[in-house]
Amino acid sequence: MVTGWSVVYLAAGLMVVVFGLIPDRHIAPRSRTMGLMAGGLVIIGLNTNAPDGALTSWQRSAGSYLLVAGSTMVVIRSVQLMRMLRENPDADPDRAVQANLEGRYRLRNFDRTSDVGRLDRGIDELRTAWLAGAAWPHRSLYATNLATALRGRYERLGTAADLTEAIEVGREALRTAPAVDPRRAAVVSELAAGLRIRYDDFGDEDDLLEAVDLCRHAVELARTTADQVRAGTELAAALAGLYERRRQLDSLDEAIRTVETLVAAGREGSKPTVRVGDLTMLCSLRTRRFGHTGSRSDLDAALAAGREAVRNVEPGYRLYGRSRRSLAAALRFRYEAGDDVARIEAIAVSERALLGLPADDPARAGHLVDLGLALGGAGASVIIDRERAARLLREAATMTTAATTARVSAGLAWSELAAADGAYADAVRALDVVIDLLPRVAAPDLRRADQEHRLGQWSGIATTAASCAIADGKPGKAVDLLEQGRGILLARGIEGRSDVPALRARNPGLAWEFERARKALEAEPDRTESIGAAAGGSQREAARESRRAALAAWEDVLSRVRAEPGLGDFARPTDTAAVLAQARQGPIVYLNVSRYRSDAIIATTSGVRTLELPGAGASVVAEQVRKLAAAVDPAHLLSPDRQQDVSAVLAWMWDALAEPVADALALQRPAPGAGWQRVWWIPTGALALLPIHAAGYHHESGLAVPRTLLDRAVSSYAPTVRALAQARTKRNPARRPRPLVVAMTTTPGADPLESALTEAKAVHQYFPDRQLIEDRQATRREVLGRLPNHDWVHFACHAQMDSDAPSRGRLLLHDHAAEPMTVLDISRLELPDAELAFLSSCTTAQPPAALADEAIHLASSFQLAGFAQVIASLWPLLDKVAAGFAADVYQHLDRSVRGGAGTQAALAVHESTRAAREKYPNLPALWAGHVHVGS
Repeated sequence: MVTGWSVVYLAAGLMVVVFGLIPDRHIAPRSRTMGLMAGGLVIIGLNTNAPDGALTSWQRSAGSYLLVAGSTMVVIRSVQLMRMLRENPDADPDRAVQANLEGRYRLRNFDRTSDVGRLDRGIDELRTAWLAGAAWPHRSLYATNLATALRGRYERLGTAADLTEAIEVGREALRTAPAVDPRRAAVVSELAAGLRIRYDDFGDEDDLLEAVDLCRHAVELARTTADQVRAGTELAAALAGLYERRRQLDSLDEAIRTVETLVAAGREGSKPTVRVGDLTMLCSLRTRRFGHTGSRSDLDAALAAGREAVRNVEPGYRLYGRSRRSLAAALRFRYEAGDDVARIEAIAVSERALLGLPADDPARAGHLVDLGLALGGAGASVIIDRERAARLLREAATMTTAATTARVSAGLAWSELAAADGAYADAVRALDVVIDLLPRVAAPDLRRADQEHRLGQWSGIATTAASCAIADGKPGKAVDLLEQGRGILLARGIEGRSDVPALRARNPGLAWEFERARKALEAEPDRTESIGAAAGGSQREAARESRRAALAAWEDVLSRVRAEPGLGDFARPTDTAAVLAQARQGPIVYLNVSRYRSDAIIATTSGVRTLELPGAGASVVAEQVRKLAAAVDPAHLLSPDRQQDVSAVLAWMWDALAEPVADALALQRPAPGAGWQRVWWIPTGALALLPIHAAGYHHESGLAVPRTLLDRAVSSYAPTVRALAQARTKRNPARRPRPLVVAMTTTPGADPLESALTEAKAVHQYFPDRQLIEDRQATRREVLGRLPNHDWVHFACHAQMDSDAPSRGRLLLHDHAAEPMTVLDISRLELPDAELAFLSSCTTAQPPAALADEAIHLASSFQLAGFAQVIASLWPLLDKVAAGFAADVYQHLDRSVRGGAGTQAALAVHESTRAAREKYPNLPALWAGHVHVGS
């Protein structure tokens, strides 16, 4: 018989069991104990005071068993809690549970309202839960909630400390959580999200690679639908980042398959769900693949997913703006192809995304760009409001709370809009903003390969800016922009070195501090280069923090140096006045090509002037570079047909580039007994891959007025005037030089160089004091150890470029496979007595195409190390020809040194090139590739 008494009695017993079973994360220990006590008191009270017959014997037995079972569970949990509290006296499980629940409530309010105050209070509560839940079994849940909230605040306010803390919390949770923790998948996914976002905004590739690995692990761990969705979405985002980094379509394809699986799974079952995040991601991924493959089905699928996402998200929700950005990007492909309906839709989508968005929200910059492009971009015939578009893009470019890359994109869009309207002054203002941001794009605390990759994504900005300045009638401004916006990493290596003597004279103590901070910052990438994505997370974070600390210390001392009287311009970019000062030794000619125009910018003691070069359009230059690259391939150096191609390129260079400059500077063949005129060339962009000094119709070299530059002037090259000025601070040694010769007749993994010792003998013939290191003796350590004791160095060995990471280019010494002597190694040297480096190796002056304006190659690295003059090559050399050329050069150098004229390396290269031309008149690739770089 069931009575009211028995119902209450059994309910009390069930309550005891339930309180014993409720997971810790949902109830505080104090509440559990109170539930047990309440249920127990009811059972005991009814056992004692219930009327006769109100409870049957089986009911009393059941109640007792329930009480014992529930009490046992609570006691076990209490014992576990006491043990944890002994080990962690600061833990407070009651407070942790309460704070976690309160923090989650405030986060849900933030998602609905975008109220940052609620987000701040929610993070405070979640941080309390994380700290108070030390050693608590469900602390990983608190970690996930806190990391998610911190990441959200970073995305809203852009405070890097929030993202750093989110990553640290994730790493600590993984370190301390049990391997069987059911919430481990969520922690792994959240940590991966933080690393991926840090890569997106700051560029450390190891963050991205680690994020991909973590995401794959999270997919394996995920058991619940929520964890599977989170892990899959993060994996897709990380794979998309990997595609953008390496341009491997397989990564993008996998990302699309992953998200499509999630979208399909959400639509299955009796209660299908629309996950806006997955649809937004699918829209973005399909749009990217359309940009890669041009497949119309990808764009159609992207638009369908994007529109569905937008329909299913309400204003104020955190995905509201993101879903609209993805759709706007897909629509852009349509309206740039002339679809005005798509443009109208894009404008509406972008305008709604901006409604109610706070002025300081970093995401605002992206929406401003979307709307600006839709209002003023190319490819439409209606709804054009270019004035408003320019205002929006200007606002985005100057928005200090936005991510640096977002501001760069906005500035470039602003400049393109202005230039298209002929408003070149406005275009220059836009590109001024962008160029100021470029050093931050390649932040010094990044490893060098990451700096190079990020700059490679934004190549050609300075040349475009210079073209706009010239179109605006400001050639001096063009020079300033070229000096500031090119050779950024080169300038970073130079800055402070040439200015330190003035600082030392004024404040020796501060000079010592500056030198120490600079060297520490330079050493950080070397020290942490071996710490990659495979290393432990804590090890990577420690290395990253060390780099950031070194950067902060350097920036602090630099600001104090610039506060010194008269040193406000310390380590700042070269300006026009400094360029004109360097032109006293001979004209400096920038050759600048952009899609807008092509010009020679000539700096002389009279000032700066420009010559338009209509025959050197960007597409024409690109074609000439491709033709030359094919013709100077090692397999074609002796091919008559391909050598005709080289001659054709040299002739084109004369017509399009060299002749206008030669005429403007009145360059003529010198009279008998007279000296040669000197010219320093600074070719920009793809022109840096061409042998400007060899321009001409060389079958006319014997004429009185030859159409050849070799017969009119001695040419030298410089990556920037700043680098040239640094080289000119060196003085020719008064004593006879003591060359160091490195000769590799045999190299592991490379072809033999039979003439390497022939070159060494040529050096010895003219400079008997030379020291020789050959073959097995020529190791990285040995060469780097000997270099400081020699003012000249000659390398007769192979060299190797690395187009993905130019600073990893190397000279192939005996131990190059294990201990490479890289561009970065050489550039970090400081050799005050260095004068001449002769690199008789292949492509030692050839920059990678994507980073041509950074001039990252072996020749520039020796300049940074302190060598005032470098002889190098633009393409592969023939062994025997290179040996003969070297012998000629050293004969000329011996003559100039004995005559008291010093190290006239430029003249030696010039005369040796002309001699080789006479010897191989129909094989220009054998003599046109040697260049002189420096003073």
